[in-house]
Amino acid sequence: MQARILVPLHMSRTLLSAEAMEADSDHAVPYALRDGRVQKIPMLKRLNAIAPAGAVQTSVRDLARWLTFHATRTPPLLSEGMWRELHRPQAKMPAADQPEVQHPYYALGWIYETYRGHPVVFHNGSIDGFTVHLGFLPETGQGLILLANRDSAREALTALADSAYDRLLGLAPLDWETRIKEVPGPLQPVRRVPLDFAIEDVVGSYEHPAYGVVTIGAKGNELVMQFRSLRLTLAYQGQRRFLSLQPIADGAPQIWLRFSQPKMGEPLKLFVRLNFDEGDPVEVFSRVR
Repeated sequence: MQARILVPLHMSRTLLSAEAMEADSDHAVPYALRDGRVQKIPMLKRLNAIAPAGAVQTSVRDLARWLTFHATRTPPLLSEGMWRELHRPQAKMPAADQPEVQHPYYALGWIYETYRGHPVVFHNGSIDGFTVHLGFLPETGQGLILLANRDSAREALTALADSAYDRLLGLAPLDWETRIKEVPGPLQPVRRVPLDFAIEDVVGSYEHPAYGVVTIGAKGNELVMQFRSLRLTLAYQGQRRFLSLQPIADGAPQIWLRFSQPKMGEPLKLFVRLNFDEGDPVEVFSRVR
């Protein structure tokens, strides 16, 4: 990365680990909506475990160099054949919610679509406490960089991006600020069912080989789940199932978890879907003795 891309593009403020970013004296810190207010949250570490997703930290100036590289194809680090493939539609994506957005495709590390009849090449995304929109207009060579050190701000950045594309393309501006709103959905009502087992029986640490350790503690008749920077209070719902009082992240749903009722000699298991996929085997955590 350093030798083949970053050095030739003079991207001297681009780092390849969250730990290196946090060690820099001039870095953004992550924020998220917690308990009804925006709060600073811990930096998510060890992102190189899911690289390349989320594993590059950079500055606005370096992102401008990166966008210029893609919009102008200079310096000539890639062949013409590679350039043709890089931004070309490769795999069809689901239709967008907005009628102005048509023909969305995934390219190679980019998303290609037409916005009000004009091609746009972009990518957006978020990770704990940070959200980004990065794109350019092949017709004009103009680029757009939007960054927020706030968790799950994608709707807000999309509204800002579409408003900016209207102006860059010389189109009559649409009122994206009211059409796209970052409004979390209502929380699911949490009823409290009397416990029918000793809450101390499930307190402890539970491990999954991919996710690591989830810690369960007791707070009266409720549980407290700690997973990395995520801390949730859970109320009993019956049948050894608990529901969190808070959403798992900004605008996300609450989370359910369930404990097994093991037979003699079997380990206690915790079932919790951290990615919300039905039937995903990653939901099974085993108690650590």
